[in-house]
Order: sequence, then C-alpha cells, then structure tokens
Amino acid sequence: MTNGAATTLAYEPNAYRIQKVASAVINNYLLEADNLEALYDENDQLKASYLRGVVILRGQILT
Repeated sequence: MTNGAATTLAYEPNAYRIQKVASAVINNYLLEADNLEALYDENDQLKASYLRGVVILRGQILT
C-alpha cells in the first residue's frame, strides 16, 4: 500500500542500487564489490552496517 509519495532509485553502472529516496528519506548504500557494507542517511551518518563472512560468537566460528 502506498501513500502516493514518489520513490526515486539511483543505480551505479553495474546495476546495483546506491541510493533510495522515499517520502523525503534518503538512504545511501555503500557497496564493496557485490556486497552491501553499510547504509547512510543524507548527512552521511551511519544507519546500519553489515557483516559477512566468518563471524566469531562466544568462542565459536560461524560461517
């Protein structure tokens, strides 16, 4: 369901999304190769960061 607000998406040359603007909220995506590393707002403030690969949790290695 939408409220009638437009959503604008921006993509880099390899067709990966790098920005989304919806209801005046701007999200900028930081990519490293094919992987999403972080999400920033319009002021370049970190909103979320993502881990991938090997993660160590309570002495156990998870992959």
